[in-house]
Amino acid sequence: RVSVAEPPPLLDVDIVHCEKAARILAKQGEASEDVRLIDGELLTQRYFDDVAVEINEALQQKGQLTIGETAKTYDLSADLITKTVESKIATVIEGEIQSGLVYTPIYIARVRAIVRGLLRGAVQPLSLKAACSRLSVHEVALNALIPNIVDGLVSNLEVSGTYQKGSMIWTPHLYGKLQEESALSFFKANGYVEYQALKKLGIDKPKPFLKERFPQDTYSLETVFASSSVLNPLDAALDECIASGSYADMTLHLPSPFSTADVQQMVESAPKVKQAVSSGAGFLAADTCFVSKAFCDKCKASLKEDLLKRAQDLMQAKKAAKAAAAGDAKLSGGKSKKGGKAEVAAKEDSDEDDWDTGKGKKGK
Repeated sequence: RVSVAEPPPLLDVDIVHCEKAARILAKQGEASEDVRLIDGELLTQRYFDDVAVEINEALQQKGQLTIGETAKTYDLSADLITKTVESKIATVIEGEIQSGLVYTPIYIARVRAIVRGLLRGAVQPLSLKAACSRLSVHEVALNALIPNIVDGLVSNLEVSGTYQKGSMIWTPHLYGKLQEESALSFFKANGYVEYQALKKLGIDKPKPFLKERFPQDTYSLETVFASSSVLNPLDAALDECIASGSYADMTLHLPSPFSTADVQQMVESAPKVKQAVSSGAGFLAADTCFVSKAFCDKCKASLKEDLLKRAQDLMQAKKAAKAAAAGDAKLSGGKSKKGGKAEVAAKEDSDEDDWDTGKGKKGK
């Protein structure tokens, strides 16, 4: 390997002649590739053979080499190093090349063992990129080898789980099973479970999933799945409401995660609420409130009493105003004919307004 710029001072000729001679040599060796002119340098095939031997020696010592680092070492392009390595694989270089990484079978077996141990030991979602970097696995090896290694382990049933290639996140099936059991245990203990909690576990259709496992005495609401056990506080509040002659907001007697739509569906589906409404013991108001008949009757009686009192007060005020007007008219012109007529007219109006006492003209 020699640069075209080196011979001119040694031969005491102009570089133009050296460049011309280099092109002639490269053209003569073009067919057999014995001599190549690359980036102002003349390189023989023997040079590339020696490079391949050196790469193999370094590869056996380290277990893996990257094309980028090797190209920087020999001051050659990555494409040229890649072609050289690919041409010498299985003859001079004892290894394989993939995605810019040259590695030996021993190295791939080591990485495979590391990955298998990590996957088997994981009990929650694991970042393989972070875990393998702590175990001195080269970053290029991570991107080039890990996806294929994981696929091979899963297909051979050596590990069980799901792998996201983009983020390199491994989620063991054990984690999903534990989370699923946790969600189902929560449902059994509390009588409800939110659909969102199951979607986070990877269950895309939580309603059919839960309905299949709990087919009886359950309610598929808008945002939660509930069992009939959540109705116990609501039934007790309904009984107390009817017995005390009051009203009850059913939202306060159902779990807090229930949305307004969930409460409305639950109230409409509750057997005891249906029975109370059909029997006339009360009615539903504002979708989520139960109002007893006794409370409604109390409201009607109180409203009627208040309206009558207001009507009487208004009538008394009207009478007092008319009486005052008649008195003023009498004082100003009691002896005049006009004043007399006004007084008589005022008296007649007053008599007509006494309909409630029976002392007016209609009562005579």
